[in-house]
Amino acid sequence: MSDFIILAKGQNRQIHHQHFKISLKWQGKIDFDLVAFYKTKEHAAGIFSQNYAGGQLGNLHQFPYMQLSGDEGGRDGDNEEIIEVSRVDDRIEEMNILCLNYSNLSQNQKISFEKYNIRIEINQNGSIISVPLQDHQFGSIALISKIKNQNGNLWVENDVKILEKEEFYAQIPGA
Repeated sequence: MSDFIILAKGQNRQIHHQHFKISLKWQGKIDFDLVAFYKTKEHAAGIFSQNYAGGQLGNLHQFPYMQLSGDEGGRDGDNEEIIEVSRVDDRIEEMNILCLNYSNLSQNQKISFEKYNIRIEINQNGSIISVPLQDHQFGSIALISKIKNQNGNLWVENDVKILEKEEFYAQIPGA
């Protein structure tokens, strides 16, 4: 039997599998991008993004054992970008999962994310943890969730907030 759990803001839930998929899902003709920034326990940082400077698509067989599906673009209807995680290395302390709108970010324009039904879904063998992006603020950068490695146990938290560019660079390791 598969579970479907929706996390409200501030709630967290344990991820029980080392192999899982993180999906950014949205509706509407707009090009959002799934971006993951990770921080190691040694305070090194990295990024998974096709469009963000310094970003990479990753490799499931090399540290940090994650791979981004690539840029989906934006078309009418349902859209999805995926990061697959084959295992979470002990060196990883946390991952920040964001939704970016690069077009608006580069032009300093802000939008309402809420009208696109944006969410992160973590699929672990059919059990889904969903983190909806529910925030009334306008912007072009949305932190949706954090995944924390606490003594080998993975926890996902709904940490939704719309970030200004300066906050983004100050608060997200590797940005």
